[in-house]
Amino acid sequence: MAQPDVVAELDEDEQLTGATVGDGVQQEYLRRVHACLEMEVTGGALPRLVSILRDNSWWLRAVHAPKICGVIGTECKVPSYFRDIYVWIPDERRGRVSMPTCPHCLSNQVVGPHGWRDNHFGRRITGLDTHYFVI
Repeated sequence: MAQPDVVAELDEDEQLTGATVGDGVQQEYLRRVHACLEMEVTGGALPRLVSILRDNSWWLRAVHAPKICGVIGTECKVPSYFRDIYVWIPDERRGRVSMPTCPHCLSNQVVGPHGWRDNHFGRRITGLDTHYFVI
C-alpha cells in the first residue's frame, strides 16, 4: 500500500515571500568595527580602536559598547544587544615575525597583509552559556 506524500506547510507562507530581513544590531556593529579597523591598520585613520584593543588584550567587550560606538560613529540604543568581539590581527599584535613565509623565496620580507574580507565581518563562536564574535 502506497503512503501519501507528506508536505509541510507554514501558516504564513504568503507573508514570507515579500519579507526582507535587514541586518541586526550586532551585524551592523561588526561591519562598522571591521571597517574602522581596516582604516586604522592601513593608515587611513588615527588608531583609536586599535589603542582600545591593545589596552584590553585584543577584546572589545560588550560592556564597552557605548564607548566603542562613539569611536566607530554609530548609536548604541540598546547596549544589551551587543556581544564581545575578539580581534585577531597578527601583524599588528606581533609585527613582522607573525607574517607567513612566501612559498617561493621562503622569506616573509615581501609578504603583506591582505586579510580584510568584504563578504563577512566576523565569525560567531558559540559556547555553552553565551557567544562572541571573532574578526
